[in-house]
Amino acid sequence: MTYDEARLQMSAWLELHATTSPDHPHAGYDEMDGALPRGTGAEWNKLFVALSFWDGWIDASNHDWRYYEPIAADDWPRLAREIAAALREDRELVNPTVLDRFGLKPRAKGRA
Repeated sequence: MTYDEARLQMSAWLELHATTSPDHPHAGYDEMDGALPRGTGAEWNKLFVALSFWDGWIDASNHDWRYYEPIAADDWPRLAREIAAALREDRELVNPTVLDRFGLKPRAKGRA
């Protein structure tokens, strides 16, 4: 999967769930997770943040929208649309809530 294919496919899945299945955003996750290449360049980072967000959305939906405060049930579709738009336009993700909760964390020194 190329970078452009991945970002457009991720965008489409997030938009689909935001529009049609915000309470059950499970479809497509495993396929996207398996298709994203690991050990790639920094341009892929936003896709892994989006994947982490999607994983959190699924987890929150499985647990009555708990554990992801301050994100409430109604926030997930809005944030998904925001991420989807950024991916479609190949822009960096800038929402502080998304980045704080789902952004990539640097590895601690001495850890592989």
